[in-house]
Amino acid sequence: ANGFVISEDGTVVTDSGAVSEEATYIIKLADGTTFDAKAAFQDEERGVAFLKPVKPLEKKTLAVEWGDSDSVRLGGMAIVIGGSDQVAVNVGVISGFQSAKRTIKKDDTETEVEYRSGMTLSVPVSAGSIVLSGNGTAIGMGIGSDTKTFVAPSNVIKDLIGSIPSPKTE
Repeated sequence: ANGFVISEDGTVVTDSGAVSEEATYIIKLADGTTFDAKAAFQDEERGVAFLKPVKPLEKKTLAVEWGDSDSVRLGGMAIVIGGSDQVAVNVGVISGFQSAKRTIKKDDTETEVEYRSGMTLSVPVSAGSIVLSGNGTAIGMGIGSDTKTFVAPSNVIKDLIGSIPSPKTE
């Protein structure tokens, strides 16, 4: 499965459909570095999972630079890096948005807010592929078991990062 590094400690984000809580995964970075990782947090509703190294890495990893997925517009350029069988680069446009509602509780009040829960692209996006804006910042990640055009927005992923606990060690 594809995924990409989101922090210097080697935490990786990927599609939740490719992750089992019990399994140990071998992560291979572009520079050839490999390490073992386990699922640290999954949000199946949003299609996102995070893997953390089983033990601290010897050196820091290069992490993605996040973009603001709420600022992208219809027709904006999207660069997809990933693939099912081999790594490929594909350029397309943002062709649609999905929205959802969530309830925010503050003190004794509940407020329902609408947020951008997904994006669609004009080109195929395999699960775990990174989607970049024209300026090279990550604006999303492909999710779904088949090659589709659906993307989890970067702002949804960034919101979930705070939910990641420390990995379980044996």
